[in-house]
Amino acid sequence: MATSRILVADDDQAVLESVTWLLQENGYDVVPAQGGAACLEQLDHRPPDLLLLDILMPDADGFQLLERIKAEDRWRDLPVLMLSAQPPEDASVRSLGLGAADFIRKPYRPKELLARVQAQLRMGALLRSAHLALLRTEEALIRAQQDADSRRKLVDILHEVTGDLSVPELFQILVRRAARAGRLPLLGGAGTPR
Repeated sequence: MATSRILVADDDQAVLESVTWLLQENGYDVVPAQGGAACLEQLDHRPPDLLLLDILMPDADGFQLLERIKAEDRWRDLPVLMLSAQPPEDASVRSLGLGAADFIRKPYRPKELLARVQAQLRMGALLRSAHLALLRTEEALIRAQQDADSRRKLVDILHEVTGDLSVPELFQILVRRAARAGRLPLLGGAGTPR
């Protein structure tokens, strides 16, 4: 299984380095981004499996950045964990209301951070799996609908073609077809069985 890619966006170099180190030590592919502009640049370059986003950065408001990320189709399903030293009562409610997956208060506790990261990555994998299954089901339904439409058209053509035939003529056609399919000789002269 591929290593999960995590983008960490924070303006505090010490926090950025410590979170990056912790996640790398636990086997994650981590891309640090110092500030909001660097975060957007990395998202454009290669979207991660998870984003850890600071709320207060000099070059970007984390809430506005979260709103922008969730407004774009290409990033809408990206799980975002908000990091902040702000009181969690207000910051977590606002973060979750804007579409964040979770909120982690600074200073963070390493085990809690890792547990929340793992939970969001598992949830993201489940959502991607469910999305793929849904796409496969939709494709199968479209194919079944196309097959049904083709059969309906064929039946309509058969009704139109055979509509002018009498019952004895239809019977003769069926007997000839059955005889050909079973390689049986016809018993009557003009296609009528004796």
